[in-house]
Amino acid sequence: NKGLKYLDRNYKYVRAFADLDLHLKELSPLVLPAQTDSFDPAKWQKQGAKKACAIARMPWHSFARLLRNKAVGRRPILRQAIDAVLKLTRSFDGSGKGWKGHRGIALTLLYGNAWSGLLERTVSHLCQLGFSRPLLVVASGKDAYQACRQVEQKSACGLKVSCWRPNTESQVHRFTIVHILLHLGLDIFYFDMDAFFLRNPLPMVLSQASVKKQEAIFASHGDGDCINIGVFYIKSTIRTTVWFSRFLEWYHEHQYEIDQRGLDVLLGSPLRIPEGELGVSFAPKDLPKVRVGVMEDGNKVVIGWIGWYGHISRMQVFHWCNSPLDEKWEELDTVYKAAEAIQDWMPLHLALSVVSTADFQVLPREASETWTVADTGKAVPGSAVWRQVGRARRVFEASRLHKP
Repeated sequence: NKGLKYLDRNYKYVRAFADLDLHLKELSPLVLPAQTDSFDPAKWQKQGAKKACAIARMPWHSFARLLRNKAVGRRPILRQAIDAVLKLTRSFDGSGKGWKGHRGIALTLLYGNAWSGLLERTVSHLCQLGFSRPLLVVASGKDAYQACRQVEQKSACGLKVSCWRPNTESQVHRFTIVHILLHLGLDIFYFDMDAFFLRNPLPMVLSQASVKKQEAIFASHGDGDCINIGVFYIKSTIRTTVWFSRFLEWYHEHQYEIDQRGLDVLLGSPLRIPEGELGVSFAPKDLPKVRVGVMEDGNKVVIGWIGWYGHISRMQVFHWCNSPLDEKWEELDTVYKAAEAIQDWMPLHLALSVVSTADFQVLPREASETWTVADTGKAVPGSAVWRQVGRARRVFEASRLHKP
């Protein structure tokens, strides 16, 4: 049932076996696979997961020394990844004494030159939100890598950025790098470049993971029973690391399958309804049972074309998933301009919740912390700024539903 979709599909889903282009010792740098005919993949996966949990508890200097030793004699594709990890995980104060709790990084994919111009704005916006996770960018293609390196070299807002360029321009490397990072004991917060943050999403996600004891958390579709992989969090544990190895093995071997569907099914379809028919071919058996959760998809982490319901003051992430590229670009530019115009005076989410336009009335909202103009130390923005905020509000209001 997938043959025609495989022959006529979006370019980004077309894959070949050669796209992976990574050895086992690069996918799991801490474990050397046995060079015999009796090699046991399951044993290799479990060894890698155990070593990842051990290295996660190391002080940074010991962690760095081990990774540098593992990089000796390896190909540039792994050395570059290890260099990026060491740069991003070093203590912010420069002491290198270690990370409080699990080391964690943010991750995004910059594909080709179409999105290169947005990266600097994204990094600046994350800084304004107080986003604390250093950012690793998977730069797919020469143009994307050059754009990433420019941001890496001049980023002065306090958010660390580093770049990793795989040898092939394929969507598979969104997942090969996740595999490498999990096998280095790193927790991962991933987001697509067409996801806009109205607030810092980390407190929401990390709180959910802690309170509900969840090891993986994914965005979802408000109108369906499938997860959405535009925003997700994975904690490096023995279960998640082995499970992700099994997923990547399956994904590599079944070129006609789609990543999101595979992840949903291999996670046990956490949103499955009795009428659901979503499935994949040759799903692996006896997968580790990962404690998985989903983000609230009605008001907090929403997909534009599906719609949302509630109040904009509670929205944290707006994702332009599957929207036409021209429309997506225009609307992203509008909301980034609003964030940049108002950033010296108040947070965008607060401005959006109080601005009115001719198209809608501001609904009652929950009381927020009191503040005054004097507290900001800035001049009151003029009407041009509020017009820009109003345009951004119209972008979000266009997909509001009248009822859930």
